[in-house]
Amino acid sequence: MGFHIAQKLSEENQDVILIDKDPEKIKRITEDLDVQAILGSGTSPRLLKNSGIEEADMLVAATDSDEVNLISCLLARNFNQYMVKVARIKNEEYLEERDLFGQDLLGIDHIINPQSLMVETILRLMEAQGASEVIDFVGGRVKLIGITVTKDSPLTGRPLLSFKGLEDKLLVGAIIRAEKVIIPHGKDTIQAD
Repeated sequence: MGFHIAQKLSEENQDVILIDKDPEKIKRITEDLDVQAILGSGTSPRLLKNSGIEEADMLVAATDSDEVNLISCLLARNFNQYMVKVARIKNEEYLEERDLFGQDLLGIDHIINPQSLMVETILRLMEAQGASEVIDFVGGRVKLIGITVTKDSPLTGRPLLSFKGLEDKLLVGAIIRAEKVIIPHGKDTIQAD
């Protein structure tokens, strides 16, 4: 999970420092990604301090160990109270005690549970059939929906002007064509990828 998070952040031109205890993972990361990779544990106060935690904007603790992730967030809180702290937590018992493991005690701003996220993602995709991605905003009242348009799609060849009258329900915010992002105008047409 850490590799994919680092990859996405790096693609967004974020400065990423990844800490891992596995030398093979460190080797793969340094070969494949434009990130700084450090061999060690996120529970080491010295290592966190030397990695620049005091100036960091965010800590994502996403190891396979809930306890390591919790301790990393606790340490990060002591070094930098303003940074956003995200912990991957799999143990359902920990998730039931949100008050105990939340902001006040450990300083965790967001808890990620892979199983819950997977279920939520599947439910959102089922809700918007044909969508490749659905992201909720404003408590689910606004949805960002990604759709891959095929040549057989009823949307293929439709100009955006044909959606006139739906402005309060639909906004095409971007078109990705040939790996380029296009900010659309009414005269643009939807084409198969």
